[in-house]
Amino acid sequence: MRFWVVAFLCAFVSFHSPASGNTPETRKALVIGNGAYGVSPLPNPINDAQAMTQALEMSGFDVTLATDLSYRDLQRAVVRFSREVRAAGEETVAMVYYAGHAVQANGENYLIPVDADIQDSLDLEIQSLRLSTVMQSLESAGNRLNLVVLDACRDNPFPSMSRSGSRGLAKVDAPYGTLLAYSTAPGDVAADGAGRNSPYTAALIKALRVPGLPVEQVFKRVRVDVMERTGKQQVPWESSSLTGDFFFTPERPAVTAAEPPAPVPPSVPDTSEEIDYWRSIATSDDTTLFESYLAQYPDGLFADIARQRIDALAAARLSREAEQASARRLEEAKAFWESVKDSPDPSLFMPLIESYGDTFYAKLAQARVESLNAQAEANRARAQQQAAQVDQPQQTAALSTPAAPPEPLQSSAPSGAQWRIEWSVGRSQGSDAFCRPGENAALDFTLVDGAFSGRLTSSQGHYADLKMSTNSSGRLRVDARIPRWVQSRNVFFLDLDDDGDRIEFVTPNGFACMLIIELVKL
Repeated sequence: MRFWVVAFLCAFVSFHSPASGNTPETRKALVIGNGAYGVSPLPNPINDAQAMTQALEMSGFDVTLATDLSYRDLQRAVVRFSREVRAAGEETVAMVYYAGHAVQANGENYLIPVDADIQDSLDLEIQSLRLSTVMQSLESAGNRLNLVVLDACRDNPFPSMSRSGSRGLAKVDAPYGTLLAYSTAPGDVAADGAGRNSPYTAALIKALRVPGLPVEQVFKRVRVDVMERTGKQQVPWESSSLTGDFFFTPERPAVTAAEPPAPVPPSVPDTSEEIDYWRSIATSDDTTLFESYLAQYPDGLFADIARQRIDALAAARLSREAEQASARRLEEAKAFWESVKDSPDPSLFMPLIESYGDTFYAKLAQARVESLNAQAEANRARAQQQAAQVDQPQQTAALSTPAAPPEPLQSSAPSGAQWRIEWSVGRSQGSDAFCRPGENAALDFTLVDGAFSGRLTSSQGHYADLKMSTNSSGRLRVDARIPRWVQSRNVFFLDLDDDGDRIEFVTPNGFACMLIIELVKL
């Protein structure tokens, strides 16, 4: 599986400096700002590029400014700059600054031109410029020092490519004689900023103007500044293989007695070890690693973030445990239901209702109990009526005329009465015939000699063959046969009176269906 991560390069600077801040040297810079994208345009890159151009010119750089470059123009700009650096000689310091969108794919970083339409990795290869190509072009120039700064920021312009949980740009090790600076740690994203410039660009322009400050100290100051501006949410990072010194702004000449000495820049604590430690654990899901970090750096750069990470991981663990417990509970309820669903004994369903009352299976059990109780009540009423007929007082033997036979019971549904039976699925966990949620059917019929046979067809094309007849108690017996049910024959009773009748019937078909059956007199 391929993983894509999208980030944004706000600044990309490559520096190589002489061993002393006072040594004359040729300084050349390529400054690129891409903002006019068809997808997710950016407001700050042009501002950043213009501000960086002005700052570098004040530091003695010969700057080439290029904005809103297409794919071909971006290629040409990098090639042309490489040739200019080579022609300037070995003592040249080269710098490339890029502000705009960039993409990480499979460990490779790509600079995105404004005319790109990126859908997948094939588009990246033919519509964007590899960062490694830029690095190789600088190495081929043969100059002694390059400075490369990656300001990764802003939002993902190509959502279709964000398929992994990673963020930001891939880590790139600086080749010999190069300092590579990221606006944030590899794998993270940086802020575009609410002002004219990104927080990183603004901090870099400010720091490079400090006289006599070595390039490594410049980027340490940038890191502290950006962390303060972003509440430690963005932490710049560098990879360096420089062997000499470089100063953006050389030290001022020695002051005379009449001039007060320039203030000594405050020292910046070395936090590189802590940053490396944090970067190694930042994406982990192991709370013990963050607890170990806090034990070693209780007031560290990432202390607040580490505590938040510990709380978030604990909450996620509790949520997973709750979901697992709920799933186990549901499986237990299902197993219980499967073991008793066909039983005619209502008492067997009560433990399921009492112990798993918040589950669907408890609701099925409750409906089954109500159905069984209703059937039992109907059976008791029928038995009482039959017993009353048998226990009629006998005529005495003294009567000379034999008693007349009893009058036959009259049905409350004489021939010619119009009825409608409405059949719908109330709750269901199945998808078979007459078991789909929302499935319904209706049939108008006339009882002829107290009986009717016909087919009930549902809204989804399923059917039930019905045989209906009135019994001795004047109730309507419904014998329903439904193909494909485990128990295809189902019998239930409805009251025949002017108000009709309505029952809920839990089917023993293996699909956990609840049928709502209504009888309406037309």
